Amino acid sequence: MSLPWRRAAATAVLSASCLAAGVLVAAPAQAAPVEAGSVSLTSEPGDFVGAGGTYAYSVAAGDALFVGSTRVAVDDPVNGVAVDVEAANGDRWRLSFAAPTGQPLVAGDYPGAARFQDVGVPGLDVNGLSRGCNTVVGSFTVAEAVYGVNGYVQTFAVSFEQHCDGDAAALRGEVRIDNPANPAPTAIGVSVAKRGTVDPTGSFVTVQGQVTCSRMVQVQVDVKVTQVVGGETVFGESFPTVVCTPGSGVPWQATVVREVATPFQRGTASVQASGFALDPVFGTPITADASAVVRLRQLPR
Repeated sequence: MSLPWRRAAATAVLSASCLAAGVLVAAPAQAAPVEAGSVSLTSEPGDFVGAGGTYAYSVAAGDALFVGSTRVAVDDPVNGVAVDVEAANGDRWRLSFAAPTGQPLVAGDYPGAARFQDVGVPGLDVNGLSRGCNTVVGSFTVAEAVYGVNGYVQTFAVSFEQHCDGDAAALRGEVRIDNPANPAPTAIGVSVAKRGTVDPTGSFVTVQGQVTCSRMVQVQVDVKVTQVVGGETVFGESFPTVVCTPGSGVPWQATVVREVATPFQRGTASVQASGFALDPVFGTPITADASAVVRLRQLPR
């Protein structure tokens, strides 16, 4: 039986599941682009999510697919997979599948699935076109599941049947993901230039350096500047962000405001730069550190 308040709540349900799939509840890997794959869905009349339509998407047809995995802890087996569809025609879907809590998601049948996984209960949640379910009853079968390091999804094939909020009408579908073999983790590097400047009042210093990377990634650089002036330590911190592309180094620059009353002065200062990024393939943190003694030139008034 349909719930009369379902449509009012559906948008909120979809928004929440797009941020974190309802069935995937711990240690999600960042979704990565799929190199080859497809999603097909068939909705019976009366099914709220699919509205009785049929839908087909594939990377070969110009649609974008993204896949991410979930593990309870970093070294645990994958226990959930979510696939996002960003179709060329503007359609948006998320399809989430999870083994019962404490079990790996491997090839096999998963009957009695619900929107939220639990002990003995697999997780299933398919939403899209700005519609989603409050509750799900369904099942799915994983035909193939091959994972690499850091939860990388290499091959994943699944078929499913979902009933939304107690409706008899079903949404059925199939997902196929074929990615290349596990790529190497992304690496970043940070350097600090040997020269910088201090403003005439000593309120701030400007320092710079470069970021390098093996794969395009956004890097935040935590820049700390310290200088001993008359026996006192003057210090400040800044957090510039750059988009790094492989090849030659990408410059970063930081304006660091003093955090004490004593002003910065021309001369030498210690600079510590720590880069931080999330691997765009694995969703794992990447760090790099560099330090240097920098000579500060005072700018003219």
